[in-house]
Amino acid sequence: MGYIIKTDDNQLIVVDGGSSDSAIIVEDYLVQLGGKVDAWVITHPHEDHAGVLIEILKRKKIIITKILHSALNEEWVRLNEMKSYSFLVKKNKIIRKSEVLILDIKANDSFSIGDGVDLKVIGDRTNGLTLIQ
Repeated sequence: MGYIIKTDDNQLIVVDGGSSDSAIIVEDYLVQLGGKVDAWVITHPHEDHAGVLIEILKRKKIIITKILHSALNEEWVRLNEMKSYSFLVKKNKIIRKSEVLILDIKANDSFSIGDGVDLKVIGDRTNGLTLIQ
């Protein structure tokens, strides 16, 4: 459940990445592509989307310049989606502890990453998903 995008000027963007059991496979691809991710986008904080990021941050073999996500309130998740709560707390703790720039993105934010890649956020925490166009 993820995508690796290589821009015309060799920057890497990862969207989600998949569950933690795919971390070694994704990490191997990223090493082959230079070992540096310019932007990692998390669409929503479920383990099957953000698990790879958490494992890669813990392993410290890949350089990640920035993480783009829509930060969900932990208490709201505890009350409304308890099955995701423990993973969200773990994810938040690990990304805060990392030295990666973390951008809390909101609907209508726009980002240019590399040649030819423009991202526009079309949804955010208000609907539970970060939607990128």
